[in-house]
Amino acid sequence: MTRKWVAAAAVGCAMGVLMGAAPGGRQAREQDLRVERLDPAPAPAGGLTEVHAFVYNDGQESVAGAFTVTVTLPAGTQPEEPYFPRNCHTLAGAAPVVQCSFPSGLQAGQSATALVPVRLGPDVRGVLVGSVRVASVGDPNPSNDVKQFDIVVSG
Repeated sequence: MTRKWVAAAAVGCAMGVLMGAAPGGRQAREQDLRVERLDPAPAPAGGLTEVHAFVYNDGQESVAGAFTVTVTLPAGTQPEEPYFPRNCHTLAGAAPVVQCSFPSGLQAGQSATALVPVRLGPDVRGVLVGSVRVASVGDPNPSNDVKQFDIVVSG
């Protein structure tokens, strides 16, 4: 009985490897950048807070190419330099947007973070909603490439 169980388990594991499944039933992925939600600290109207655009490589391999992190700020806010990394820059358009580039080579299990200081307008109230998006060539799972964040206007 035990031999049959061990043999069945070995065949199941071998089939999983051949079909691309990772241990624990996960699908094996070469790279998979994902955005993790991190809400900035609350700030008063007219005050300053900072968006931490946190990206994690949830895949099995290093990121083969460069990737871009885009922070779309809520209405009633403005980005305020300096940004990190230094290559971050604002994009022209209706909404305030900051885009940052990262080089290839982010290892599996490692993260990268863009820091964007944000000035709240003097008349904002409530909860302001923005988003962080990561874009890379070859990312097999676009469903985890964007997350919203909330800025709570305090006071």
